[in-house]
Amino acid sequence: MTYTKEELLEGIQAMDSLIKKSEKTLPNLVPGTGPHTTLTRRLKAFKLTKAILEEKLSE
Repeated sequence: MTYTKEELLEGIQAMDSLIKKSEKTLPNLVPGTGPHTTLTRRLKAFKLTKAILEEKLSE
């Protein structure tokens, strides 16, 4: 599936927003709890997704 440059940029912006919000929330959660673990994993996935989108944009 192919995406336009605009769509890729929108995706990157969305991931940036999710990463910033997640990083802001994470310190308020207790390590070892379900919400902390879930948000940590989501944050990792958001960063990976952003990297893939940036790579795709540079092709």
